[in-house]
Amino acid sequence: MEFTDRKRRILHAVVQDYIETAEPVGSRTIARKYVTDLSSATIRNEMADLEEMGYLEQPHSSAGRIPTVLGYRVFVDSLMEKYKLSVMETIRMQEAMSEKANRFDKLIEKASLAIANVTNYATVAISSGKKRNRIKAVQLVPVSEKEAVIIIVTNEGGVKSKKVRLDGFVDSGEAVMLSAELTKALSGRTLGDISLETVVRLKSENEGADELIDKVVSFMSETCGEKDTREVISHGGVNLLKFPEYSDIEKAKEILEVLDNKEQLQSMINLPSAGNKVNIIIGDEKNGIKLKDCSLVLCNYEFNGNEGTIGVIGPTRMDYARVVSALEYLCEGMRPQLGGGTDKLEQREEE
Repeated sequence: MEFTDRKRRILHAVVQDYIETAEPVGSRTIARKYVTDLSSATIRNEMADLEEMGYLEQPHSSAGRIPTVLGYRVFVDSLMEKYKLSVMETIRMQEAMSEKANRFDKLIEKASLAIANVTNYATVAISSGKKRNRIKAVQLVPVSEKEAVIIIVTNEGGVKSKKVRLDGFVDSGEAVMLSAELTKALSGRTLGDISLETVVRLKSENEGADELIDKVVSFMSETCGEKDTREVISHGGVNLLKFPEYSDIEKAKEILEVLDNKEQLQSMINLPSAGNKVNIIIGDEKNGIKLKDCSLVLCNYEFNGNEGTIGVIGPTRMDYARVVSALEYLCEGMRPQLGGGTDKLEQREEE
């Protein structure tokens, strides 16, 4: 059976109306509100075809139809229209991004809460467990003929120093010049970004400084290596209780228990995500989701060397367009240059 443009229009209308009302959708509703150029009888026949194709189902013989998981999948992949965030919604996002880089934990807390408030669903934010500090500046200070202090400043405002002994001699003038060269070459980089080629080039351009450059790189490995900082943050569980899907006490208890269980949340979020793109998991499409009749929308974030995933949990009837726009807006704003994400957010708002 062919999936015609007419069927697409009707499927789009059924999903959109069911998202808004939580009530099975009948052919008369579609004809009156969405597809006004077709009769109720024609729409009813098309809906019967869509049911046979697996996109719709009829919960009761006398009721209208609701989308299946497959119907939602077609909707989010090819039929869903872009949602434009309101001014107030973007303001909430920008406020969440106002924390300084050295308060990353506070930023993620606020970002998770902002997404919960904007979408009216539950949110979960999980760090990757790998925090990679970036170099902001390197300074070398001779303290004697055979000793120098290496000072490394990271992007989050951290300052680390170490006194090292040298076989060769370095005077203050050479130290100033080498500090400038190292800062220029290494600023904005993590330890993993620094290749052997970079080290070799620095040595060739700074004759006689091989030993000191090696000690700087060694000290970087101590101060800027990956650190385990995994955290699980959840907000907005009470939002879900407003939806009829969770009016049943047992269902409400089940989802609240999951949202309060960090290990379960982590197993749900640790599903592969499509790079920096939003990844939508509907119902039981993936075994990682332990909740019935729920969907999970995920987006990876990166902020000043910190990586992780933020997700929205809601009923399969969730407003996917709003959720996707909110997550894209937030995660895109967290990926820009060192020092914060508000500039990127404000630029996108102007567009």
